[in-house]
Amino acid sequence: MTDFSAKLSCILKNIRLSKPVVHHITNFVTINDCANITTALGASPVMAYNKDEVGEMTALSNALVLNLGTPDFSRFDTVTLSGKTANQLSIPVILDPVGIGATSFRQNGIKHLLNQVSPSVIKGKASEIKTLTGLVISKNKVIDSEESMDTANIEVIKSFALSLNAVVAITGKVDYITNGTQLIKINRGTEMFTYISGAGCITSSVIGAFCAVEKDTLLATVCAIYAVNICGEKAAKECNGPADFKIKLINALYALHSEEIMEKEIYFE
Repeated sequence: MTDFSAKLSCILKNIRLSKPVVHHITNFVTINDCANITTALGASPVMAYNKDEVGEMTALSNALVLNLGTPDFSRFDTVTLSGKTANQLSIPVILDPVGIGATSFRQNGIKHLLNQVSPSVIKGKASEIKTLTGLVISKNKVIDSEESMDTANIEVIKSFALSLNAVVAITGKVDYITNGTQLIKINRGTEMFTYISGAGCITSSVIGAFCAVEKDTLLATVCAIYAVNICGEKAAKECNGPADFKIKLINALYALHSEEIMEKEIYFE
C-alpha cells in the first residue's frame, strides 16, 4: 500500500469509528443526497438551517458544510452565524459557492460572507472559483458553465488560497487542489457525474466528513475528492443510467476499502 492510500484508508477508518457530526446548511435540491452520502461514509449528517438553532447545532458538530445553491437573505444570515460559531470553536468550514457567477445577489452575498467567516476549504467548479477570485469568465455564467484552467489562472487561485489561509479545490475533468503553496491534480472520475444533479454538493459533504477527522485540510480534501472520483468510476461501470449511477455511487462509498485505492493519475506538485 502506498503512503497516499494508507492515509486515505486511515481517514476512512477514523470516520467509521468516530462517526463525526457534519452540519450542513445546504440547498434544497440535493439535501437528501448529501445526507445519504454522509451517512454511507459512516459520518452523521445534520441539516439544521433555522437561525434560532444553527449556532448550537454547529457547536455540537465536527465539521460545517455551507452550500449556497438556493440562497435568500435569511440563508446568508444563517450561514454567517453558523460560520462564525465554527470559527470560534476551530471547527472546519467547507464553503461551496454554487453558481456565484450567475447573479449579483449570490456574488455579493458570498463575498460578504467571506468578510466575516474564514473557510477551511472552498470547493467549486472552475467558473465559480474564477468568479470568486476576480478572474474573467470566458463562457456563460449559468450554474453548469464549464471553464478551462491555465497556468496563469492557477497562480491567481494559489495566491487567493494563500491569502485566505484555506484550501481551494476546483472540480472538473481535472481536479486542482491547492493550499497556496502546494498544487495537486487529480485526473480521475467519470462523465456520469455530469448527468446527475448534485455531484458537487455530494463532494462537499464528503470533504466535510474527511475534514471532521483529519486536521490536515489539504490532505483531507485531496483524499475526499479522490475517493468520490474512484467510486464514481466504479458506479459508472455498473449502472444502467443516471438514477442508478447515484445509487451505486452511494453504495461504492459505503463499501470503499483500502485495496480499491490506487495512485494512478494523481500528481503532486
